[in-house]
Amino acid sequence: MSTESIILSLIVFFLLIAFIRHVVYPLVIDSYFKGTKFLAVKARVQQHIDECNELNEHIEHLKLSYTYAEATDYGEGLLSDASRYNMKRRTWATESSDNRWTHNCSASIVKSADNQPYKYLCKYFNISPNKETLEQFEEVLNNFSAVEQGKYLLENEREAIVSSISTSLSPYILRHYRDRVNTELGFKKISLSNLYFPVYTFRYASAGGNSKSNFALELNLDRLERFIGYLANLLKVKNSVAGQRALMTAKLREEIKERDSYACKICNLSTSDEANLLLEIDHIIPLSKGGVTCESNLQTLCWKCNRSKGSKIYSADVIPNPALTDSRKLDTTWPPKASTPTDSGKLDMTRPPKASTPTTGLQSSTFEDGRTRNAMTKQGTNLTRPQANALRSAKDYIEYSGYSRKGLIEQLHECDDYVVSDATVAVDSLNIDWKEQAVKSAKDYIEYSGYSRKGLIEQLHECDDYVVSDATVAVDSLNIDWKEQAVKSAKDYIEYSGYSRKGLIEQLHECDDYVVSDATVAVDSLNIDWKEQAVKSAKDYLEYSGYSCKGLIEQLHECDDYSLSEATYGAEQACLFVASLTSKN
Repeated sequence: MSTESIILSLIVFFLLIAFIRHVVYPLVIDSYFKGTKFLAVKARVQQHIDECNELNEHIEHLKLSYTYAEATDYGEGLLSDASRYNMKRRTWATESSDNRWTHNCSASIVKSADNQPYKYLCKYFNISPNKETLEQFEEVLNNFSAVEQGKYLLENEREAIVSSISTSLSPYILRHYRDRVNTELGFKKISLSNLYFPVYTFRYASAGGNSKSNFALELNLDRLERFIGYLANLLKVKNSVAGQRALMTAKLREEIKERDSYACKICNLSTSDEANLLLEIDHIIPLSKGGVTCESNLQTLCWKCNRSKGSKIYSADVIPNPALTDSRKLDTTWPPKASTPTDSGKLDMTRPPKASTPTTGLQSSTFEDGRTRNAMTKQGTNLTRPQANALRSAKDYIEYSGYSRKGLIEQLHECDDYVVSDATVAVDSLNIDWKEQAVKSAKDYIEYSGYSRKGLIEQLHECDDYVVSDATVAVDSLNIDWKEQAVKSAKDYIEYSGYSRKGLIEQLHECDDYVVSDATVAVDSLNIDWKEQAVKSAKDYLEYSGYSCKGLIEQLHECDDYSLSEATYGAEQACLFVASLTSKN
């Protein structure tokens, strides 16, 4: 065989190999993913894949929680170097970063920021230490915590789904095309990056550009929680919405989940049913409606139920629970059964059911005065279909909880997406006694937290939009023992922070509007060890700032109103505690 023939044969051979590799082979792979066998496997797990993708979208949405730094637009312009000198400023103008995240400063400020990062973060990035800021950062922390847990659970869930169908897939395809298997099954890409954590940078550069230093503060979960503690310590707010939110620690979240047996309190789904279930902590009475962060006002919800509940308040005996209306257990076994029904009788995996869908047990419900729900509707049938739907939703809401007229209209509009006009017509077509609704709301509030008379009236008026006269009549009709309410409030305060006797009485009087006599009786009835309270206050101070023992005694005595002996005991015990931790490390 001639040399030319050999060369030609080799060329043909390599062209054939290239053709098979780049044309035939991809067509074979494509045909596998388009084949009936793969599509049947995909259909079998489609519902689980859709739930995975929905959780993925929820997690990505939570990553966008940090909007505080973007709330202010400081503007932009053109920076140029007009110096006559031959300075080495080749990148001086181009290094100017987004001024919302980077502060150009002196070398001494960079060093000081390294020593006291939270103090300089507030000072140079216009983060005001107020209740609104504390609320925003706490919300970010709650959402970021869910993101970090959700990423791990989501990846595990995806792997569990793929593993459950692995015997039905080609081993070769699964081994060499795992990413494409995920894509063809319909999984959306899971981002495991931590780049969503905000990073603030203090940057120094000399005039010539030869000397530079940076200090970058990334607000990850640990630093966010410590920063929230720093803000709360500055504000010393305990009964405001922001102050109560700041008490929601990672440890408390885990304790609530353990108490609730890692199960959702609405749909009853638990981690034993669904190993990769994302659980979140919810305030039974939302903070915006006067709820507090204490164990009795916290519950575990799955992410779907928590998102659906929003700011609603469910009465404990009428929580919409699929487990109470359908005896069938959600099938979460792996692999999913091939015989899963696909007809209209298929189990609805959406959790919880919409509030506007009444269960059989609620259709003939009656109120305490014997009136049925239907009797509450005014005569008149000239309602459009959206108005009739809004009417049914309104009936469901007022059966679960108390609402003012304005509050009920807003609930229908903001949570159920009815237009305001339809919501208004629906609410006004119901013959609702708003004073009775105010009584119901007041009962919900005092069940979970302590209120003074004035504080409860303000809560109903300012947060729930009841008119002052209805709120006043409702509160006065309940025959509440205000001293007992003051005791309840005092217990909430000392559960989470240290107070002197005088400081606790002032807190109840000035912040919660209890009369001084009721506050005094409540505090003195609790038999509190004020020295131990001083220890608790001292530890709070040392956690976020540096103090000498003498300085700490003065802080406790002069600012927190502890007696000199109590302050001395508290400071000494706290300093010993910190010293023991330091020696162990």
